[in-house]
Amino acid sequence: MIASAVPGRIRVRNPLFKSRQFLTETQEQVEQIEGVESVRSNLKSGSIIVLYDADAVDEMHMEQQVEEICFRRPRRVSKKPSVTVARVSKIGMLSTLIPSLALAAAGKKKLHIYTGIAFLAFAGLHTTRYSKTLLK
Repeated sequence: MIASAVPGRIRVRNPLFKSRQFLTETQEQVEQIEGVESVRSNLKSGSIIVLYDADAVDEMHMEQQVEEICFRRPRRVSKKPSVTVARVSKIGMLSTLIPSLALAAAGKKKLHIYTGIAFLAFAGLHTTRYSKTLLK
């Protein structure tokens, strides 16, 4: 929705703006509108601010154009490989940890070691996937 509009400035909020890809595409498209001077975006708040020349462009026309771009249907994007990697690593950790503990309790030392190694491999994959946000 258009959160606020005064001549020369429009603020738009959209939950889809919390997607970096959608926000970037929207910002690029809004910048192409005739009369737009600048577009600022905020990924965390899910908003953009459009500054335009109010003397050269009709306010209602500008709001309509901005609204059409900002509230279009997003393109369907296939799942990122990293999402699949995250799912595989989590399922792998769970499916190797339980047997490893059960084998340790049963005294099957060799099998316990093999399942433990598999668990550590999945844990390493998981840690690598989340390394950017792990220690924030």
